[in-house]
Amino acid sequence: MDKRALDLTYKDLQTFLAVAEASSFSDAAENLNISQPSISNRMKVLEEKIQRQLIIRDTRSVSLTHEGERFKEYATKAISALSELYDEFHVKGKKRASKVTVVAPMFGSVLIPPRIATFQDKHIGIKIILTVASGDETIDLVAKGKCDMGIIAEHTLPPELYFEPLLSEQCQVIAPIDHPLLDQRTVEMADLLKYPILSPDVHIVLRNMIILEAEKLGVEPIFVPGAFEVGNFVTVLAMVQAGLGICIYPTKIIPEQFLSVVGCSDIADCNIERVYGLILPQNHQLSSAANLFANELRSLKTL
Repeated sequence: MDKRALDLTYKDLQTFLAVAEASSFSDAAENLNISQPSISNRMKVLEEKIQRQLIIRDTRSVSLTHEGERFKEYATKAISALSELYDEFHVKGKKRASKVTVVAPMFGSVLIPPRIATFQDKHIGIKIILTVASGDETIDLVAKGKCDMGIIAEHTLPPELYFEPLLSEQCQVIAPIDHPLLDQRTVEMADLLKYPILSPDVHIVLRNMIILEAEKLGVEPIFVPGAFEVGNFVTVLAMVQAGLGICIYPTKIIPEQFLSVVGCSDIADCNIERVYGLILPQNHQLSSAANLFANELRSLKTL
């Protein structure tokens, strides 16, 4: 047994993740329904506990340090594990609620919760547990049977899984707010291909679509190597804001804090879509609760 003094609390992790998601002490305080000074004090205590600087504070917003990004990965997993532990062993009255475990990349934390709330209003005895993970982690968790289903953008899958499309989103070009591409409402593909494109490996299907469109025009697209290993769309947007390149992606999931620093335009002469759907195990029957939730998503055809 590890005898180290583990003095990190659920409140520590919850506060840090709220700040990381909102990039703002005031917004995090509002989300947690506590005062802004309390948020600031909790973050100070947390950094003292682990002897690491996790955030960079300025007058406008809060951003994560490199250590903060690493801490966020572990904190997200820890919160998920603690929530699962609680749900597994906490019984309200004599009846334990049915659970459905769902895992999805970051876009899931923006688009899926409203659907979960709607579903649980109709099915009070079923609890949906959403875990946010990278695309590769989502695939791995479903493949290993550690969750009921994943919701992910179209991706190459191992043979034991299959992809069931739910909806598609039209992609637009996303660029810094003062970028010349944003001077007009629509842009030609040939014009946007003149600029470096931020396209992480986790968006490889989307990147291949861009390459195909470029080949039709006889143009060699310029992809920024530094973006290949990025796994977080927020990081891609930060790179766009910093002027490191443009990206081609659906704009519905752009977090609010970026709406004043990046803009978007439609692509006039081609149709690039991002397809989202369920990933489910082959030859595995879902529980009745999981099947109900999957059918809810199928009937809505929108996340």
